[in-house]
Amino acid sequence: MTRLRVGPPQFTARRLTRTSTTLARTRTHVRQTLAAWQLAPVTDDALLVAGELAANALRHALTDHPGQQAWLGLLNRPGQLLITVTDPDPAPPRPGPAHDDADPADPGESGRGLLLVSHLADSWDWTPCPGRGKTVWALLSTWPRRGTA
Repeated sequence: MTRLRVGPPQFTARRLTRTSTTLARTRTHVRQTLAAWQLAPVTDDALLVAGELAANALRHALTDHPGQQAWLGLLNRPGQLLITVTDPDPAPPRPGPAHDDADPADPGESGRGLLLVSHLADSWDWTPCPGRGKTVWALLSTWPRRGTA
């Protein structure tokens, strides 16, 4: 029998700035946070989702809005991990088609990144933040999958 730990939600946020180390530090933050929250089974998926959402904010929103910043948020609540990235660009995220001739080493530029998010997350969407841009979010289930407990 698997025991599920249910307690109050846990939250952390990290500022994203346009530097060469931001994505690496973001991945480290996500990995360490999920380890502290004992969410090892979703760490790989969460790293990919958080990395893609952060990369999109850095590549698109912060390029178009110099001097602004974005934020990564992680919320652990019973059965779900909510990953958010808030950025200053009000434009909605646009999943692009996956192109056969795209560079597989750069999924964000090829349009595959948000397709990956939609595959890994239970759901994802975006919410406008009037006067402040938008928040893109993804939900990952943290409940044990049948047969893995």
